[in-house]
Amino acid sequence: MATIESAAAEQNSCVDWIDYRLSLNEERLTMHVHVEAGGRYYTGTFACRLSRSCYGHGMMLIGTLKDGPDLNVLAIYEK
Repeated sequence: MATIESAAAEQNSCVDWIDYRLSLNEERLTMHVHVEAGGRYYTGTFACRLSRSCYGHGMMLIGTLKDGPDLNVLAIYEK
């Protein structure tokens, strides 16, 4: 959360989207995950909901799966 907020502060702007690279297995296969706020959230709210809220509980992602593997996230739910 602090990393997201400090990056936004350096640019004096808000965060509209974040891309993650998630590890899928021990052989270093990764998935690109794209999350967009849609301009409806302050940077702190976006960062908190993406990192802090789901950290202890996990999250479920709903999205469109593309080649790569690549996922465009449409919704995030806490478990």
